[in-house]
Amino acid sequence: MSETRRLDSLAKQVDNEEVIDEARYFRKLASSLKRFPDPYKNEPFLSKINGPIEHMGREAALFAYTRAAVLGVEHIAWENWQKEFGGEQGMNSNLVLPSLEIRRIDETRNNRSVTEIVNKVVLSHPADCKRIASTHVKKQGNFTPALFSSVISTTDNDHWRSQRKVLTKAFMPKSSLREIFPISAARGKFCAQKLLNESKNGTQPVEMNEFLLHEAKAQLRMALFGESQEQMEMVNKPFRDAMSGIGDAKHNLRTRRESAATSVSNSPSSRKSSIKQPPRGNT
Repeated sequence: MSETRRLDSLAKQVDNEEVIDEARYFRKLASSLKRFPDPYKNEPFLSKINGPIEHMGREAALFAYTRAAVLGVEHIAWENWQKEFGGEQGMNSNLVLPSLEIRRIDETRNNRSVTEIVNKVVLSHPADCKRIASTHVKKQGNFTPALFSSVISTTDNDHWRSQRKVLTKAFMPKSSLREIFPISAARGKFCAQKLLNESKNGTQPVEMNEFLLHEAKAQLRMALFGESQEQMEMVNKPFRDAMSGIGDAKHNLRTRRESAATSVSNSPSSRKSSIKQPPRGNT
């Protein structure tokens, strides 16, 4: 049964609003994917790598991969496909997946962009990873719509190298990083205790994607920007939601002002935990 038909059946059989909404969403997604150009569907190398395209068909593989990406389970889809199609190499097998990509044509501050289906190569074989990493370091263009030609997103290797050279001083151990490490280490200890508390000493599951996103943002704002924990908690979730296109950022920020103080007061350190509160850095 195709993924679309399975979701149709799910929507009819299960009297659950959340599941039905998900089914409707993915039916629309399956339909919308068909309207994007697919200029690379006949690339010669596609027939040389075993994987979901060969066994499922390109359209079904595109939908399955896009659905996994939307649900945040790409890594699980990769693992399942490697086990299913990788043969003797198993988890060391490489994959080629059809993927929807939006990228800027010239990486400048204009609206010239293209949306099309591309072939995403997922390398897992150690020898291939070593060989490709030494000869092909060009970035994927998927970040250019939001970050233009910055050091994180540029697909121009020379431009990346010139930007990275400017940033080198910021990563010098003695002149820069030694001011950050104490705050970062303190937050790491606090984070470990926080995870232990949220998991009830490892007996309950924790939504690790949200947990790690929150803590990565906490490290950036407290260690690099010198914010207090209260300031960080106030903007952490609203900022990430805004970057993901979820909801109204201003509204989210307003509604979280009061909850930030509550979150801080309920933290392990505020309850006289053995983990000290990370100190506030210099502003």
